[in-house]
Amino acid sequence: MPVADLKRALGHVVIVFVVGVLSMACASTGPVGEDQATIDAWIDSEVRRVLEEESEVVVGDLRIETRDGILVLSGVQTSFDAVSKALELASRVRGVLQVVNQIRVVEGLQQLDRLNDQQHRHGGSRS
Repeated sequence: MPVADLKRALGHVVIVFVVGVLSMACASTGPVGEDQATIDAWIDSEVRRVLEEESEVVVGDLRIETRDGILVLSGVQTSFDAVSKALELASRVRGVLQVVNQIRVVEGLQQLDRLNDQQHRHGGSRS
């Protein structure tokens, strides 16, 4: 094999190696250089921030917990659309490897909240 061909082949190997290393570096998830507990806490706060921007999702009725990049959403929502939106948005957050859905849909939750608010304002409960 002539030296020019050998240099060219070696150049291609180096390029493939560099591209592979850069691809692995770009595929890293979450904040770089942090321990997993810190990354998980960051994911929790980022998911909460993203969901708070979505009017369809009632964040106060959700529990957001991440462990090793696996995000668990639990709690209640008033519609399947709200659950779907929460899952979709949460899955897009950097560092989330998997989303586990434990959200229940409770029809009439808004009416129940209003009834509870009225009872608290009037100082009692209905029996």
